[in-house]
Amino acid sequence: GVGRCANKKVSEMTTYIRFWPIEEKDIQSCAKVFVEVFGNEPWNEEWHIADAQARLEEMVHTPGFQGILAASDGKALGFAMGYMEQWQRGKKHYYLKEMCVVPRHQRSGIGTGIMQTLCNDLAKLDVEAIYLLTARGGPAQAFYERLGFDINPRRIMMGKYLDEGEAA
Repeated sequence: GVGRCANKKVSEMTTYIRFWPIEEKDIQSCAKVFVEVFGNEPWNEEWHIADAQARLEEMVHTPGFQGILAASDGKALGFAMGYMEQWQRGKKHYYLKEMCVVPRHQRSGIGTGIMQTLCNDLAKLDVEAIYLLTARGGPAQAFYERLGFDINPRRIMMGKYLDEGEAA
């Protein structure tokens, strides 16, 4: 498990970080965080703000959506988004689609606070498990492992580009 939810005071900051459920009005600020995070190491992806905003809007409108935003002084610092799915034996699972914290605030407890808040909220909704995809061997994998996630030896990720026949 991940543990209790708590507002954490971040050592480099003089104000408290607030965590709250994401609403549609938060999408623009989340999109800015998304572009900043995934445009830098280790991802180096080429996201435009309009594409990021469209992606996050799709997620917010997915049935079973749940997300948490972390902010300080009205500025978004990170978020997690995903959705609940019906699973076997009447259980629910949660697919964590996106989770990120702006680079200058990574390794400060914000990501852990986001995940603690999300896990507490999901437990109240009777979600049994959380699953996600991330880059193998990078800092994100280490982060999730510290939170109690592990690699499922029975599953692999597969992909295929439709126009080139190459793995996605």
